[in-house]
Amino acid sequence: MRKSKRLPPPPVSFSLLEVLPELALALRHGLRKHGYRELSDKLAELRIYGRCECGRPCGTFYCPSAEERQRLFRHGEWIDGDVFFVAQGRILEIQTLDKNVDAVLVELFPRLLSDD
Repeated sequence: MRKSKRLPPPPVSFSLLEVLPELALALRHGLRKHGYRELSDKLAELRIYGRCECGRPCGTFYCPSAEERQRLFRHGEWIDGDVFFVAQGRILEIQTLDKNVDAVLVELFPRLLSDD
């Protein structure tokens, strides 16, 4: 009997608009102000797949899954004062230094504790 291959579960993600609505609104305004209307329209559907693991409260998060981010990263560029990393019309990463954003991200994506 042949075993069927199981697909891995989809990565955990959260809607930017649902978990950080004030930030989504501010980012949308900033993108539009700097002429990135098409990207600003995508914020309503943007999902957060992970956060920076630098260990400091930085509030940086990733928008596509890790696999997709890795695939697109080499085609990307920073825009809007190094706040958005985009590639092929998609937002891959958003950088903030907002401690409130970081607190929400820590709740959504707790740091993994090492045995060290």
